[in-house]
Amino acid sequence: LAVSPTRVAALSGSSARPTELLAAPLAKLGVVKAKDWALVKSTSTAKVSPMYLSEPEAIEFETTGGERAWMLFYPPRNARFQPSPGEKPPLLVKSHGGPTASAPSVFSLDIQYWTSRGYAVADVDYRGSSGYGRKYREALKGRWGEVDVDDCCRAAEWLPEEGRGGP
Repeated sequence: LAVSPTRVAALSGSSARPTELLAAPLAKLGVVKAKDWALVKSTSTAKVSPMYLSEPEAIEFETTGGERAWMLFYPPRNARFQPSPGEKPPLLVKSHGGPTASAPSVFSLDIQYWTSRGYAVADVDYRGSSGYGRKYREALKGRWGEVDVDDCCRAAEWLPEEGRGGP
């Protein structure tokens, strides 16, 4: 959010819409109405039909040593294709950069590409990721390449156990 004496600007977006820069004039007493917002710039002009748009599900799962980790799970989504009964979709496991970043739940053409082609995608917030408190973030300290990899591997094992993706 940025405010000047005459305008206000904000970033807006979701898992279903690209991030957009919006601006509106400041009204009297600083009240800005929804109809006043105008699009300044979008990060993408791509339009994805709801028939192909996979919405993420936040999942907490058990990892090594009884610890907990999180992921955003994107199921396959393609209105023209349904798997055979009992068939699990192939699974892609994604690991964010970091070490202390996090998996964003923003519109991603990369993820939508795969889910629209029948793949499930797990975007893992391994131990050490931001957004889950200090203890969780510091769990990676001195253990890079161990707990982060372990959490991604455990997500790849856990999802098929739950019937959510193939090996």
